[in-house]
Amino acid sequence: MEKIYAQVIINQFNHSIDKPFNYRIPVCLIKSIQIGQRVIVPFGMGNQKIDAFVINITNFCNITEGKIKDIEQIVEETPLLTKNQIKLACWMRNYYLCTYIEAIQVMIPSGLKIEKREMISLNREILDKTKKQKWSSSFDREFLQYLFHKKTEVELEEIKKRFPVKDLKKQIKRLQQKEYIFIRKDFRTKIKDKEEKYIALSGKYKDKGEYLKEIRKGAYKQKQVLEYLEHFPCNYREFRKKLKVTSSTLKPLLEKNLIKITSKIIFRNPYENKGFKNPSVSLTKEQRFIIDEFRKLANDSSQKILIHGVTGSGKTEIYLNMIEFMLNKKKQSILLVPEISLTPQMIERVMGRFGEQVSILHSGLSNGEKYDQWKKIKQGKSNIVVGARSAIFAPLDKLGLIIIDEEHEITYKSSNNPRYHTIQIAEKRCEIENCHLVLGSATPSMESYYKGKAGKYHLYELKHRVKNIPMPKIELIDMRNELKEGNYSILSNSLKKELYFNLENKQQSILFLNRRGYSTAVSCRQCGYLEKCPHCDVSLTYHFNGKKLICHYCGYSKLAPKICPVCKSKKIKYLGTGTQKVQTIVEKEFPNAKILRMDVDTTRKKGAHQRIINSFKNQEADILIGTQMIAKGLDFPNVTLVGVIIADTSLNLPDYNSAERTFQLMTQVAGRSGRGDLLGKVIVQTYQPNHYSLIHAKNHDYTHFYNDEIAIRKEMLYPPFKEIINIVFSSENEKDLIQQCYEFYMELINHTKKVKKDLQKDIYKPVPSPVSKIKSKYRWHMIIKTSYPNEFKEILRKIYHEYLNKSQMHISIDINPTSIL
Repeated sequence: MEKIYAQVIINQFNHSIDKPFNYRIPVCLIKSIQIGQRVIVPFGMGNQKIDAFVINITNFCNITEGKIKDIEQIVEETPLLTKNQIKLACWMRNYYLCTYIEAIQVMIPSGLKIEKREMISLNREILDKTKKQKWSSSFDREFLQYLFHKKTEVELEEIKKRFPVKDLKKQIKRLQQKEYIFIRKDFRTKIKDKEEKYIALSGKYKDKGEYLKEIRKGAYKQKQVLEYLEHFPCNYREFRKKLKVTSSTLKPLLEKNLIKITSKIIFRNPYENKGFKNPSVSLTKEQRFIIDEFRKLANDSSQKILIHGVTGSGKTEIYLNMIEFMLNKKKQSILLVPEISLTPQMIERVMGRFGEQVSILHSGLSNGEKYDQWKKIKQGKSNIVVGARSAIFAPLDKLGLIIIDEEHEITYKSSNNPRYHTIQIAEKRCEIENCHLVLGSATPSMESYYKGKAGKYHLYELKHRVKNIPMPKIELIDMRNELKEGNYSILSNSLKKELYFNLENKQQSILFLNRRGYSTAVSCRQCGYLEKCPHCDVSLTYHFNGKKLICHYCGYSKLAPKICPVCKSKKIKYLGTGTQKVQTIVEKEFPNAKILRMDVDTTRKKGAHQRIINSFKNQEADILIGTQMIAKGLDFPNVTLVGVIIADTSLNLPDYNSAERTFQLMTQVAGRSGRGDLLGKVIVQTYQPNHYSLIHAKNHDYTHFYNDEIAIRKEMLYPPFKEIINIVFSSENEKDLIQQCYEFYMELINHTKKVKKDLQKDIYKPVPSPVSKIKSKYRWHMIIKTSYPNEFKEILRKIYHEYLNKSQMHISIDINPTSIL
């Protein structure tokens, strides 16, 4: 028989094995093995059993027959990866300079990761032959008796709890060598299908009377069970709770085969029985035009569309119409939102329209819920996927449309390896699967709008809100003047006045500040001592709850000092403002107001986002205070006032896109005001009222902002005119770090000279990172601004691998970062 081989990717995060390995497919597996499956293979000198992913099956292998190893088993019958996902993973490896396995792992639910177990059982046959033998130790006797009474094989972890001895593994190995026990390696996934038990009559008889004849007189509970089950089978747990029956009542019925208990796999669905509504909506002329244009374009091969629509212009309704059109063509869709906080409202709209056809994927779900939603998609039971960034990898096999709402958001960029951008993944997936891409935003990223103006995207504009609701009036408040007038509060007089007005008129308000915690720094007024994180180059943030200082980079925390640790002064000053402090001040100023806060600290528990949103939507609170979670996508018709506590937070960051981020945040948060029948107002407090990003945000003028910003980008050669590669070096030894940074820099210079004459001018010398220490590691970075990213990637991969083998320095390469902080 002709030999068949598989190329596999080993499931280990190790750059030295980042390549396909060849294995022979044994005859017993030839008919069942498929590309995309997970398999168990012997790997390395010790033939360690490890899982791997099949990426190709071939008749050719360049390894001699005596040296090639066999695949040992298939883990799952159904492939975890599609062929298109494997193509995408290969592209990601080359584009983002990650490993194959890093690209593959983002496509698979974390619950499907394999756990290795050692299963131990008793060799009963040899034990019978030696039962008269005196055991050499009390451990042997107790251990073997324990296994004898267990009757089935036992997991090593369970044995460790029962026998907490230091040399347990050595003792077990000795018993194995004496052939008293068997040890078997086992592989299983962390998450299992959820099963529920059901109870019913066995079907032994057709007539109820025949069942009752078999129970003894006076067995009232048994009779009650049989009479209850006559009408319908039911959930076992609910049945026992309702009838208050014990297992002793059911045991004789099971023994006589009068009842049966079965198990059924169920889907963990967090949105079951929610009763989502599907309101009828009349389309505006602008909406109808874009939908009609999409229907024309959708008949061609892969198309890319950018919808620039002001806040409240009805982009979501356009998305739903596009999805419906694709469903009629028997095609599937992915709809992405940038934040988990936006997911509930989008889910309500989509599930209200399409019901059971929808699956949800986001980080707020449990591992079990995520696995079941993924499985539902994999089995072809879902035609629509709604979720955050990772939902872009949903395994739909008839994908026709990808929609990315609020496409400008930086949360679409992954901060962990692989550092992918969702839009780039979507573009590549559309290319591979010949489907359409739709991007939507009130404030498109500079890169996307540039592509729209250049004709790379079909650009459509929504210039008016639905029902012709006017845009909210935005007022810039110069906080320098507030100080001159003696107002030292974080609330300007204008903002206080508008908040009082809203409370009197039963209208709701939103207050925005993109900083959590109470105070952003704690200092001594006597000697100037500043509380800083011992592991990071940042000040500690004071959190009122628990009276703690917390580092938002590494999580380090300590109790807030009552006296200065340096000079022992009691003059401790809490500087800066976070959302907790805003809440305290607003509660004091408006004691009768009902206030909610939405930030990372208040939304840690599962379902917290939804509870806060629902509470505010149902007008159970007057004021919602929050970070960027509340800045976009949310729709509260009774909100007529938005207050921005300080607009300068993002404006003062040493980042090339700080003006763009500020304009986007101000426009998005302003868009939460006046979305119903009442006119909206926005108060933006700032110390830089003449900055162009704030002036254009005040005038709702994206076009002029784009023109000003794109001119600066062109002059400074920032994206979209050049691509950026940010290389971050980190080490616990600062001296070695600096030396190795410069060695890396010189090596890069030398390599580029060999490839292209002028490439070295695109490389900037290493400098300390803006945050120069995180988690006890010093950080430097080096930036490349280039029109030749592919040439640099090839060079960087080569140098990177050299440094992995010879240096303790950690190197992180970020292609097209959304921030260089």
